[in-house]
Amino acid sequence: MLVDPPNEKLLEKVSCSYELAVLVAQRARALVDGAQPLVDKKAANFVSLACQEVAADKVVSVAGDHKDEMFVPITRERREREAQARRKKEEEAQQQYEKLLNEEFVPVSESFDEDSSDAVATQINSLFEEIDENDIDTSADSIDDDEEV
Repeated sequence: MLVDPPNEKLLEKVSCSYELAVLVAQRARALVDGAQPLVDKKAANFVSLACQEVAADKVVSVAGDHKDEMFVPITRERREREAQARRKKEEEAQQQYEKLLNEEFVPVSESFDEDSSDAVATQINSLFEEIDENDIDTSADSIDDDEEV
C-alpha cells in the first residue's frame, strides 16, 4: 500500500486510475532502465519514486491519439540478445575476411596474347603427334575393367 504520496493526491493528476497505473509503470520502467530521478526524495523502490515524481508534477500524462501508433519498449533482455547476435555476425564476417586473406590466389591475366596461345596450341599438337607415333591405344575399348590402371 502506498502511503507517501497518498493515492487520492495522485488520482488528481490523471483522468482515471488506469491512466495512473500506466503512467507510474512506464516511469518505473524508465528508472529501472537507468533514467535519472527527477525528485530528491528517497524511495523504497522505483514504483514509489515514480509516484513521488507524479505527485511533484515532474512526470505527467499527455493526451494524444494512440490509434495509429503503438510503442512497445525494448526490454533489456531483447537488447542483449540483439547485441549478442550483432557481435556473432561481426565475428563471422571477420573470420570469413581472415580466411580470404589467407588463401593463395593465382594471378590470371585478363587476356591472352596471340603468341602465348599459339605456343600452347603447338605444345598440345606435338603431344598428340607423340601419342600417334608411339601407337598408344587411347580408345575406351582397350581398357579392361578388371585391370588396375
